[in-house]
Amino acid sequence: MTDHTPILTPRLRLTPLTPGDADAMHPVLADPALYAFTGGDPPTLPELRDRYLRLAPGWSPNREQRWLNWIVRRLHDDRAIGFVQATLTGDRAAVAWVIGVPWQGRGYAGEAASALVAWLRSRSVVAIEAHVHPDHGASAGVAAGSGLVLTGETVDGEQVWRAVMPTDGRVDPVPVLPIRYNDPHRPLSAPRRRPGATPLSPTVAAPATTVDLEALVRPVVRAIPPYLPATIETGTTPPPHNIKLDMNESPYGPSPKVRAALANFDQTHRYPDFAASELRTAIAAYCGAPVDRIVAGAGLDDVLNNLGTLLIDAGDEVIVSEPTFGVYRALFALHGARIVDVPISAQPGFALDAGEILGAVGPRTKLVVVCNPNNPTGNLFDADAIERVIAEAPCLVAVDEAYAEFAGTTMVPLMERYPNLAILRTLSKFAGLAGLRVGYGIFPEPLMPHLWRVSPAFCNVSAASTAAAVAALDDLPYLNGLVAGITRDRDALAASLRELPGVEPYPSATNFLLVRLPVPDAGPVVAALAARGVHVRHFANPVLGIADCLRVSIGTTEENEIFLAELAAVLGSGMAERLV
Repeated sequence: MTDHTPILTPRLRLTPLTPGDADAMHPVLADPALYAFTGGDPPTLPELRDRYLRLAPGWSPNREQRWLNWIVRRLHDDRAIGFVQATLTGDRAAVAWVIGVPWQGRGYAGEAASALVAWLRSRSVVAIEAHVHPDHGASAGVAAGSGLVLTGETVDGEQVWRAVMPTDGRVDPVPVLPIRYNDPHRPLSAPRRRPGATPLSPTVAAPATTVDLEALVRPVVRAIPPYLPATIETGTTPPPHNIKLDMNESPYGPSPKVRAALANFDQTHRYPDFAASELRTAIAAYCGAPVDRIVAGAGLDDVLNNLGTLLIDAGDEVIVSEPTFGVYRALFALHGARIVDVPISAQPGFALDAGEILGAVGPRTKLVVVCNPNNPTGNLFDADAIERVIAEAPCLVAVDEAYAEFAGTTMVPLMERYPNLAILRTLSKFAGLAGLRVGYGIFPEPLMPHLWRVSPAFCNVSAASTAAAVAALDDLPYLNGLVAGITRDRDALAASLRELPGVEPYPSATNFLLVRLPVPDAGPVVAALAARGVHVRHFANPVLGIADCLRVSIGTTEENEIFLAELAAVLGSGMAERLV
């Protein structure tokens, strides 16, 4: 573990604590409302100065623990609004966060805590936990949004949330000591060990001659927020259910022909075909595009990455319309792009504003990405609006059709008319191959020689994935039947959700629903569902404009019924009234 470094997020800068931060933080921590759940009194300025003087070195007095503290500052005005903390004992961390009362309810806590958890994971921390008061719904939402899972354990009346990475099995992933909000920088004790287990080695200071690997990381990478999974399967107390409705996967798995192809696959010792000829031929027959215009990849994000490598120099612009698929922003920013957002959150029904998009195109715009149907809103954009963007934008326009099979429409035929149109597709959703990672793009002919130049030498699509994808595209009657059933179940679930007071699902042309709840922040509701073993997705960033919504994938009929019943129970428990 190296010394802690600044952490950047889209709206915040987390800077390592110094003694001089006490003056700026004293007004933040002086509000008695911060201590409503835990008791205690706000620190005086002299007390806070003394505390920060002790914490700034970053070690406990016996040097057995790292005390890592960051001041949370807004990027646009550098104002201190709170802090995040990690106390490390060996390779385990306990985390805490505090955002001042005037800045609560804006997603800052979730943004800062998620960045902290990602930072710790990148440094091989094997267990991360937080202790949250059972009535503190907002903090529970932050914990869930950061990838922590409610364990069922309590310490001093507080609930333990934890994420555990793989270990060698010698150390129990048990709680350390409770985080106390009345003394939020209090150090924590070491985890328990099994009798006879090898003791955890305390982290020691690095020699002066060591290489600072952190300094080698590109600044653009430091500035990109992590794209975290929605859930982590962990916890010691099994919830009543184990239903995963957060990633828009098929609840039915692959087709019978895919299962047979994988069962008979015997070419694991061979490299895949570099050109993916068999797979591209099957895709061409399926979508009606020339085979020499198709590029396959290990999932759609792999195809997007090749597109970024092909087009983007530092400072080039990519236009997106958020809320949309979060990978666009992270991936193209990694290539050095400036992301230009033309938001749809303020438009009725999340409509695409072609005029605003075209007005945002500048001399350095290389790419416009349109997700249609859109994730996470689920709506199908007006075809004329998309065609106007394609026709008038002096750049490449990529239409992401990951959910096209559920919408029953595609823009592939427009490629003959518009030489700047690319179509992006995947077999993860309708074909149930999410775990095998097969995506593809259909590109304008002039780009194809250059796309081959940026593709990896041995093709990212494995031979097993190729065999499965080819078999899936040979089993379309079966898959089409599943799609029809999922869309029927989607509409039935939407109708049932509308019967719940204050709940409104948006129209969807996908295998998921975006559902607005009668609360300003759906995070605590999503956390409560997760505690019951029903995993759905929340988008906490207030910039997206859907913090009061959850997204639920369409599962089996039984899974949909359980989700509906558990959501009704959570909302009926009085949570909605407490959060309004």
